[in-house]
Amino acid sequence: MAFLLGDTIVFNEQAPPVGDTTVLTILFFLYVFGASCGVLQLVGAYSRMAGISFFKRPAYGYVFGGAAILGMNLMFFLSGNRNVIEPRLEGAQLFGGTLAGLAVAVAVTLAVAHFIRRKEISVDADTDPVEGFQALQKQTYLPIIKRVWHRLKNKDSQV
Repeated sequence: MAFLLGDTIVFNEQAPPVGDTTVLTILFFLYVFGASCGVLQLVGAYSRMAGISFFKRPAYGYVFGGAAILGMNLMFFLSGNRNVIEPRLEGAQLFGGTLAGLAVAVAVTLAVAHFIRRKEISVDADTDPVEGFQALQKQTYLPIIKRVWHRLKNKDSQV
């Protein structure tokens, strides 16, 4: 069997052992998580969505989002040569790391935005008629979930 090792083709019975991918997996997860948090802050600042923004002033959201994206790219791509053969992440590992990083970034963003901005956003969840994604412009995520939960609970009790 032949495989490429650096610039040399090596003929051998088996491929070289795969290196330890634990550190690379953790770095990739942190890269996706941090960059996704940065993108969510940029979206929150641009669309003035209080429910996903950590900051009251959009300018702070732009700075934080840009710094998070830049910082994660520098951390990931400058921490090692990403063009080497070993260790490498396979497709399933990349998919899992991306999915996990995105999911954790959304959950952390919604939770942190709620705990930071819950006192400054005082909209009554029962009287606010805004539905869907636009509800995040005036409320944090947890009051929206409470409202939906109560509505579903009341709907079930009427049946």
